[in-house]
Order: sequence, then C-alpha cells, then structure tokens
Amino acid sequence: MAEFMITKPKNTRAGEKRSHSDMEDDNVPPNTNDWHVDVISSDLQLSFRFEEDPRSLFIIGYHRFLGRNVHHKKFMRKHYLNPDEDYLAKESCLHFALVEWENMINTEVIKDVEAVDAFQMNQELQKPFFDSAFNEYLLEEDKKVEGSELLEHVKEKKKLLQDTCQKIYTKMKLFSDQLLSVVSHKKSASERMMQDLFLSFVKIFDLTIFDTTYSPNLGYHFHNGRSVIQSEPDAVILSNKLTPEMEIESKVIAVVKVRKNYSEDRRDEPPDKKTKLRSVARDKMTGNIAAEHVDPLLKGQHIGEMLAVAESTSVFGQNGIFGFIVQGTKVTLVSLETKKEYFEYLKTKDKTKLLEAEVTYSKECNFYQRMDEKS
Repeated sequence: MAEFMITKPKNTRAGEKRSHSDMEDDNVPPNTNDWHVDVISSDLQLSFRFEEDPRSLFIIGYHRFLGRNVHHKKFMRKHYLNPDEDYLAKESCLHFALVEWENMINTEVIKDVEAVDAFQMNQELQKPFFDSAFNEYLLEEDKKVEGSELLEHVKEKKKLLQDTCQKIYTKMKLFSDQLLSVVSHKKSASERMMQDLFLSFVKIFDLTIFDTTYSPNLGYHFHNGRSVIQSEPDAVILSNKLTPEMEIESKVIAVVKVRKNYSEDRRDEPPDKKTKLRSVARDKMTGNIAAEHVDPLLKGQHIGEMLAVAESTSVFGQNGIFGFIVQGTKVTLVSLETKKEYFEYLKTKDKTKLLEAEVTYSKECNFYQRMDEKS
C-alpha cells in the first residue's frame, strides 16, 4: 500500500485549546506531493464522479466552467457547432496522421513496442514531406476538387490543408524521436523520459504545454485554513494571449501528472474483496470507487495540483480546471469543478456553508492507439 505523510500538529501554548479547523488542517500536508485522496477529501469537502466517455467529460465540464463567459461560448460554437476551415483542416490532417501511426505501430503499452517498428516509423518520418505518405494523402484530397482547383477559395483551402499537414508532420517526427529513445531504453526508461514522450504527443495537437519541472521556482499555492498549500505540477497546458498593455498573459487549461508505471488495477478483483476497500473517493451516484485504475496517492497529489492552479491561474477563472493523469501511455481525463465561494470556504473553514468541489474521472485511454478514436 502506498505510504503518505501526515503533518505534525501545530504548536499551541500550554492550556490553549486548538480549534476544530486547526485540527482538521493537520490532516492536509503543506505540499501536495504528500497528499492521499482518502486523507484530504473530508477536510476539503470533495465529491467524486466517474464519466466513462472522455469526450462527454470534457463537454460537460467545459459548459459548467463557462458560466457567462462569452469568449468561451464562441469557442464552443466555432469548434463544435460550426467549425471553421482552420479547424476542419487540422481535424482532417490529425485523423490521417493517427491512422497512419496506428498502421505503423499497433500495440497498447510501451513495453510491447518492437524496436524494429519504432525504428521504421522514425525512418519513415525522416523523409522530406513531399516524399511522405502525407503528400500522397494531399494528392488524394486534390482529386476531390478536380475541375475547380483554380477557384480562389479552393486554392486557399488546399494551401491551408498542406500547411497544416506539414506542421503536424514535423511534430510527429519529434514524437517519433522521443519514442525511439524510450524504446531503446525500455528497461530503464525514466519518469522524465515518459513525461517528455507525453509532452511531444500533446504538441502534435497544436497545444501549448509547459514543463514546470524545469522551473523549480514556478509553483502554485492556495489557502487551506491558516495553511498555505504549495504545489508543483509536472506540466501545464496553457492558453496565452496578449493584453492591452502588450504583455503576455498565460492561463492554465489543464494540469498534467505523469508516472511511468501503472497504478495497481483493482477492477478485476472479486466483489467481496473490493468491499473491504475503504476509499472515500467514490462516485456519489453509484457508490463505486471513482477511477479504480488510478492510485489514491496519485489522485490526491493531482487534486492538490489542480486546486492550486484553479484558485488563481485557470483560464476558466475559479470555476474549475481540467487535468490529465498519465500512467505509462494510458491517459485519464479529469475535471475539477469549483467556484469562488468554495475557495473562500477553504480559507475560513466555515462549516455552516455546504460548499464542495467535484472531481470527475474518465476511463483511461491509450494515447498510443488513437486515444480510443470515438472518444
């Protein structure tokens, strides 16, 4: 069983009684690296859900986070109701890229990847773009518009598709380089190597991801009673924009936690053995443990990191944040739903206010296999 740390009681003067909130704070270590979900859940008033489909988790979470934010509602309409040409080109190229990827290597876990397959994939991606399978894909797409290729809007669409595919091809090459390194050190691959592999994967999708472990002074924090909780996520996915003052404002979309090994999976255990587990991280609707494939220590650490980011740096304000838990090549999507009043509760610990944060977990998907394409 994973070990976790309980902080020592705060010092009190002789004869001085400690408040109930002070004693509760003792159960919450000052650094989220020491958090265990079963220890911190009651004090932080957390509830849990399990959502099988990652796509549903994202859409539900996004709508709940939006509130009355007009900018984000426009984003949803653009990408889900009436996507523009830029989005459609990206979607088309990514779909082709992931199908091509699966044709080259089709396995579920990194330890099963054959060195020869990883090497051949890397060699294929070394080719100049116009000698690659991507160019063949573009030629097939051109056939669909034969006879109208001189029209201005058709020429613009073809150029957009080519430019988009070239960008994705370059990023796939970087991912392949990292994969080759991991496979060549399969028996001794470090957590850092697995983290770099996931970072290179995320960049294929044109997302900005920042490895915070290279900046040890860049941490996040939030208040819990009289304590200030410190947290240093493995990585964060960012949204950047230029302010009217001509400064770059970075907000976090998702908090990433990476482990090279998989948690002990209890889903195949007999029901009578499962009932003996005392985890409080249970789906509030079904009573089942939410996301049995994620270790409770890992859950606790990641929740702490999401809370620390959500209080001050989330792109959704204090309404919540998304997260990814990466175990090997398997990814779990997470959402943390909060609000301003919840963070005020954490500071005051006023138990007369029934405020809670809701954590939702998806099933795990293998980013090595098209992320369960339908999801």
